[in-house]
Amino acid sequence: MVVIKAKPEDFLVREVAELDLSGGSHSVYELKKKGMTTDQALFGVRKAWRVKRIGYAGLKDRQAVTWQHISILNGRKADLKGDGFSLRYLGKSPQGIVLGGLIGNGFEIVVRDIDPSRVDQVEDVEQIPNYFDEQRFSERNVEVGRLLVAKEFAKAAALLAEGTGREELGVLRFLEAEPGNAIGALRTLDQKLLLLFVHSFQSLLFNECLGRLIRSKSSRFFLVPYSEGEFVFPEDSLSIGDIPLPGFSVSYSGEEGDMMKRVMSEQGVQERDFILKSLAGLSCEGSFRSGFVDVKDLSFGWDEDEMNNGRKKCLIRFNLGSGSYGTIVVKALFRKVLQDRQ
Repeated sequence: MVVIKAKPEDFLVREVAELDLSGGSHSVYELKKKGMTTDQALFGVRKAWRVKRIGYAGLKDRQAVTWQHISILNGRKADLKGDGFSLRYLGKSPQGIVLGGLIGNGFEIVVRDIDPSRVDQVEDVEQIPNYFDEQRFSERNVEVGRLLVAKEFAKAAALLAEGTGREELGVLRFLEAEPGNAIGALRTLDQKLLLLFVHSFQSLLFNECLGRLIRSKSSRFFLVPYSEGEFVFPEDSLSIGDIPLPGFSVSYSGEEGDMMKRVMSEQGVQERDFILKSLAGLSCEGSFRSGFVDVKDLSFGWDEDEMNNGRKKCLIRFNLGSGSYGTIVVKALFRKVLQDRQ
């Protein structure tokens, strides 16, 4: 058994960004949080300082201790201490922080409950397949996204109404008041959340496409299960280019594009399906994502696991580019432990 995130302190993430603190109208802060989502921490900041708009470059893991940068137009020159989060004022910048505006992330991860006899099976990696990991695929995300793209709005709303969260209960109450108005029920949700559903479905298509490309090119690989299928990790060096993230205006060329079109066809999806006129702001143009990414400055070492008698723990440090998942690095390192070779 291999355990990641046994406690938040086992998963540290530090955002790497180039900050211009030469002065300006945007106050820049370092946000530290523990055991909470980025949205929850930002809600705490908004509530404490009564601000509406906060700039940030990306979302960070919930079950972790993370550091990232945020900006507030004409924000206070002060620190802030909240429940589960804190802000440290860094200075003034001529521009605010925007989504995607970071170089990458530095990770320190403790993996626990490792059988000492399997230690020799953990091997170095220089690159990883650029899969989306479990954080992208919550319980209903993919299926709701699939239904939205298929324009099955009534089914999407009904599925969401089965949940117990605050947003899902809002959908349920709306449907109870207006049973035939699925579009209205969906519009009770924040647009970012609706987009997350569509992006989850896109991510599933990407993972399936990348896995198939690896299978077609590699003679030796390992399969590691996850909630939506299997990650395919090759043992040999492969050349795979950028892969389309499906949308209504992305081009599908080369072997990567051909494979994505095949995956989309099997899922019953076409490019124009990502135009969602009934839900403003949800249409997706599509883009490209690297098939493989470099793992930089990787190091790992072993020690006794104080939480599990007779077992080992592994401390892993590395840097990864923006948008890639540190947990995929762990799964690549432990691919032989997690699954037998195919």
